[in-house]
Amino acid sequence: MPPGGSVEAMRAFPLLAGTLLLLAGCMSASNTSSTTGASHGGAVVYPDERYTAPFDSMPDGAGHDHADPGQHKFLWNYAFSARDPLMANAANAAGIHAMDLQNGWLFGAVYGSHTVSVDGGMQIWDVHSDPAHPKEMGRWIIPGSVGGDRSIGATPDGDYVVLGTEYVDCLGHINPAGAAFTAYLLDTRNKNQPLVADVLLASGGTLGDPTNNRLHSSTHSVFVHRINGLDYAFIFGDIYQIVRAEDGTAKLVASGTVSTGHDLYVRDTPWNTTWSLSANGGGGVSVVDVTDPSKPFDIGTWDIPNRTELEAKNGGYYVHTVDVAFIGDQTLVVVASEDFVPDPQHTHPSPFWVLDGNALKSVQRGSEPIQMTQLGEWHNPGNHSALNIRFSLHNQRLHDGGLMTISSYHAGWFQFDLRNPAFWSNPSLIAMGAYADGAAPVTIDPVESTVENQLCKLGVTVDAPEQMDVAVGPNGVLYLADVFMGLYTFTPTADHPIYGSHRTLEYSGQNTPGLL
Repeated sequence: MPPGGSVEAMRAFPLLAGTLLLLAGCMSASNTSSTTGASHGGAVVYPDERYTAPFDSMPDGAGHDHADPGQHKFLWNYAFSARDPLMANAANAAGIHAMDLQNGWLFGAVYGSHTVSVDGGMQIWDVHSDPAHPKEMGRWIIPGSVGGDRSIGATPDGDYVVLGTEYVDCLGHINPAGAAFTAYLLDTRNKNQPLVADVLLASGGTLGDPTNNRLHSSTHSVFVHRINGLDYAFIFGDIYQIVRAEDGTAKLVASGTVSTGHDLYVRDTPWNTTWSLSANGGGGVSVVDVTDPSKPFDIGTWDIPNRTELEAKNGGYYVHTVDVAFIGDQTLVVVASEDFVPDPQHTHPSPFWVLDGNALKSVQRGSEPIQMTQLGEWHNPGNHSALNIRFSLHNQRLHDGGLMTISSYHAGWFQFDLRNPAFWSNPSLIAMGAYADGAAPVTIDPVESTVENQLCKLGVTVDAPEQMDVAVGPNGVLYLADVFMGLYTFTPTADHPIYGSHRTLEYSGQNTPGLL
């Protein structure tokens, strides 16, 4: 979610006719594909096999109710498995905004209401033995709501979690404690009883390390990553080491900083370095080498080509998230745009771009960062506009050696195969879903609605689904964070081209070089 913006009501296109098949209460269809084959570096990599989506999953217009789960049963190559509504009811949404999956534990940053909520804070699920049916474990509760975007991250062993909070955010969520404590380090070794280990103060210091006086501007983004055997929390660009003591206690200790304007991911490379990838809203993309978190250095940048002219024609673009995959000898960077264009005369479908990041490897400390080049672009096949943010893209995850799944607000989610060079200019869609279950809240909390109207004017309404983040489990199991409806779990069908019944490999769901 951006820190500000304004949208109006949404116009889109009707369903594509003649391609709907109703099976077991949800939309599904067999795959239609074309294969031409492709090579990369002289060797066959993956077949150039493209599939045609059997329906448009973004209906709109007369007779369609965006808040009615019964009108949103669209699934292609996936099946609905489970939904955890948390403690939501008609008057109180208790959905999830961001997630992290580590070591068989799923952690969710949970929105509550503007008042003290029984469900705001952090929830843990066990997905070890039955990934398709997450089991609720412990929860940690705070007054009000969590805010921010990628506002949760866990250590690789799942023993500690960093939860970012904002005093107020663009959905109108208010956290009274956010004025003093902007993030929490939680001890989650006992999955049934998470405890506070340390807190980040508004000054930038922590209770464990109060000497850091750098002004902490935001906790809108949180990412936790292990670098050279040590765990670090990247909290909107400020880097804190998670220091564990022999007695089991832990604290956040300031280590460095990198520039970011919105979301930040941290990824390892095949050549034993570590990068942070920052999406900077109106400022493009920056890639930083953080192999030594105390001495980061810039290695790459990118911005939308001819951005000024393009925005004058189509309205604004907001560079939201950046991720990377290492496919053979290719470094592939994917940049997603979250768009909330207010003018129906100047709008566009929300895109993502595929970039060539090969030259990033050669940049050394003291060298000028390289300018990445664009290989391709994608937007939804129905050309549905980003007006009102309803059908905008949001958070993507690259996983399993070059697959990608991206959440997309009311459009649900999309999944792509980017492993073949032939897919980079025009990414290949292999699965998608816009599915809701149960009953949506009757209304947005009136206090939240008032705050949102005054702060950001996004015009947010209750939509079902409204999916903001995705985590990928083993062999393609998907977890979707819905800000109104809770946690969704979907499993691949037998027809899925990668994870289906013909699968011969075990896929981890992780973004780790060399690990499927």
